[in-house]
Amino acid sequence: MRLQKRHVGALVLSAALVLAAGRGAAQTLPNRDDPAWSGVGAAGGADYFVLPSSVVRQGRTVRLLMKATVPPAPDGAVPNTVVAEVVVDCDAATIGTGTLEFYGVTQGFLATRSDEAVPAPASDPGQTLIIQHVCAD
Repeated sequence: MRLQKRHVGALVLSAALVLAAGRGAAQTLPNRDDPAWSGVGAAGGADYFVLPSSVVRQGRTVRLLMKATVPPAPDGAVPNTVVAEVVVDCDAATIGTGTLEFYGVTQGFLATRSDEAVPAPASDPGQTLIIQHVCAD
């Protein structure tokens, strides 16, 4: 499967793996089109958003839902949006993703992948943007 040139870092690579393995479980996270998403900024060719009502702070650890969107491929056949559960350790400046849900511009919801959200160093500019955003407060 060929992904578009713009990327959402590790999240888009995860999408390719999920879709190559077949459709995942049913949608469980808030929909990509929920009007409550709040823009954080752009990085690495993607626009990033957080769901303000999902932000939970426990000391310097922050749990939240984020969304990353890239322009759709011309044929619309690959995912262009990821909604993810995220945990950020502000002291260590690390980030981890738990459940990920993938959407395509023409197909809507595509698949879910669930992992344990274990913080690690940021692997792309979008993750760094999210860390900076939630740890600035």
